[in-house]
Parts: sequence; C-alpha cells; structure tokens
Amino acid sequence: MTIVNVVSRWRGGGGNRARRYGVVVRLAPTDPARLVGSAWTRGDTVWRYRHWHVVAKHGDEVELAAVLDPAARRRVAWRTLRDRTVWQPGWRALPADQI
Repeated sequence: MTIVNVVSRWRGGGGNRARRYGVVVRLAPTDPARLVGSAWTRGDTVWRYRHWHVVAKHGDEVELAAVLDPAARRRVAWRTLRDRTVWQPGWRALPADQI
C-alpha cells in the first residue's frame, strides 16, 4: 500500500509527472505522528468528498481536510484509517461506473 504526499514546492524538468508536480510516494505510515500530510480516499461520499489529507494530529484523533474544500474538516480516530473498506491510502481515481 502506498500513500501519496504532496510536497509544497514544484520540481521542474523531466517528463515524469510525479517529479514535475512534486509528488512523493512512500509506504503508508502506521505511526500516528507520521500521518500529518498523508493523503486518503474515502470509499463512499457520505462526507460529500472523496479525497482528504491529514492536516493535524490531536491525541488519538487526526484532522482531515477535503482536497476540494479545505474548510471542510473532520476529526476521526487515527486507527479508523486502517479500515480499508472505508479508507484507501493515497488519492484513488473513481471507478468507471461511478463517473
């Protein structure tokens, strides 16, 4: 499993899209202190958005912000991100039948 973390600065040059947009791919962290900055995709749209990233850690909870609307924030226990039926690490594309 991988998580895509977006780096704030742009790295130009080369034809590699990941390098061009400053995207770093690494293994999904299991340590809650390393979750800040990680990206997640919610399997359903109960919270209206699918793509989230962790912006802060508060004790046993992490604060998630929607990618399309950073003002939309939710707090969840960090262990709920381990449930792969609800959360997928990284930003996943929609299946063809849901477009």
